[in-house]
Amino acid sequence: MAPPERSASLPLDEEAVNDLYKGYIRYDLCLDIVSCWEAFFAWCAEQHPSICFHRFPVCPVPVGKPLTPDFCCAYGDKYGLVFDVKTGIPNDQDMRKRQIENNILPQLKKYSEISTFNCVKYAPGNGLTNFWVVKPKLVDVVIVGNYLQSEILADSLFGALDDPRNKDFVPARPPILLIENRPGDLTSKAYTFRKHHDPRNG
Repeated sequence: MAPPERSASLPLDEEAVNDLYKGYIRYDLCLDIVSCWEAFFAWCAEQHPSICFHRFPVCPVPVGKPLTPDFCCAYGDKYGLVFDVKTGIPNDQDMRKRQIENNILPQLKKYSEISTFNCVKYAPGNGLTNFWVVKPKLVDVVIVGNYLQSEILADSLFGALDDPRNKDFVPARPPILLIENRPGDLTSKAYTFRKHHDPRNG
């Protein structure tokens, strides 16, 4: 059966439909990336039992409400990583600048203050076991960006971090920018990640 013709009095909001579709694609990509890193760290934990991981954690901070990064990982009490997945940023330069300065930088600053990780500890051969509270001595914030926007994200992010007007939102340690990539078309599930080449990268 052919689809009904669109009525002139009830137009299909194509822009809204496209926005919903793009939102779903970004959400699905974020879940894929989180699951990819979870599988990787679970494998690492078989070799190094001190490694723990938590997807969509709730992390307490000294001041304010708990924070919810996309995932985090800790290497015992020595080192921790807080990950924030950015699957889409505005292509418009002015909109991108506002988003980075008003949303992303303050978020990175808050994430850099996370010192307590409520992670899942893995046991070799048994999968996840229980929650493990760790307090790493050193914590880095990692941004995972899409390869299609890697250059504009890097230029805008590190440019904003260098701007003296944003000094109150600059983390003590420079954030690390990783770029996700999938060979071939976007339906491929083979992910690779590389550290962005910008010398200002953490």
